[in-house]
Amino acid sequence: MRQRGSSEIVPDSLNVFLHIGAHKTATTHFQKLLDRNAERLAAASVRYVGPSTIRPTGLSLRQILGLETGSRPGAALPVLEDLAQGARTVILSEENLLGPMFQGDTAQLFPLYPKADLRVERIVRGLSGCNLRLMLSVREPSSYLVSAYSQAMLRARYGRFVDFVGGAQPEQIQWSNLVRRLSLIKGAQELILWRYEEYGALLPQILGEAIPEGVVAALDHPEGLAHQGLSRTAVAVTQAWAEDEPKDKGLAKRAREAFPVSKAHPGFDPWPDTIKEASRAAYEADIATAAALPGVRLLQPYA
Repeated sequence: MRQRGSSEIVPDSLNVFLHIGAHKTATTHFQKLLDRNAERLAAASVRYVGPSTIRPTGLSLRQILGLETGSRPGAALPVLEDLAQGARTVILSEENLLGPMFQGDTAQLFPLYPKADLRVERIVRGLSGCNLRLMLSVREPSSYLVSAYSQAMLRARYGRFVDFVGGAQPEQIQWSNLVRRLSLIKGAQELILWRYEEYGALLPQILGEAIPEGVVAALDHPEGLAHQGLSRTAVAVTQAWAEDEPKDKGLAKRAREAFPVSKAHPGFDPWPDTIKEASRAAYEADIATAAALPGVRLLQPYA
């Protein structure tokens, strides 16, 4: 990986996969899958540490690892050994490590996750001495913004989509900027990248990066989507209800349950076709740029 310095694989050290999201890229499904199979993974000497372990403590991953500003390289290794519980591979997953996702402030889109490299670098530095790889999923920007808007509605932000995105144009959003900054972090062996749109096809490959092939084939998969978005009807109904009950935080959830995405109620899709086409074309070019960066490995479905 092109880094601020050099990095070599350390024999006999822990293999660590730091999955850093991003938000709205099937991260929750991935985490639930690993949680569901924790015992199978442990039997294969793979330990998973994700939100179900981290968030009940009220601490961030950095705090759990005991990392403060200026912590020496490798300072988190004793804690990691405890978390590993004897396993030789550890999967850490925490999308909030990137920082807050887009919440309607156009400035946050340029660049995406502006402090992510600084936040991730602190963790990587603390884990110096491990064979550490970063894992990141990205998503086509017009779809990403629609999903982010649905999430905002479910958190009781009932404004219009046009106001949510402001003047942002999805074809201008660049994941390659984030990937480049992450690829420069000293101490990570590589950055493993995949598209959200190919998550289903790629899932065995993604899991196979850290988990033995025979175990991957035996995993018990959760059914359905972890976070279903809103239908066009549910968005309209939520906004209508919000006119009378603007402080009710459960409107979007109730509308989603009453009008789930289906043939009768298509998913919310506010972008004109011209904008979606421009966004998709720009996304493909942007991912090609990201994949060409030294030390970045883009996973692709088998032909």
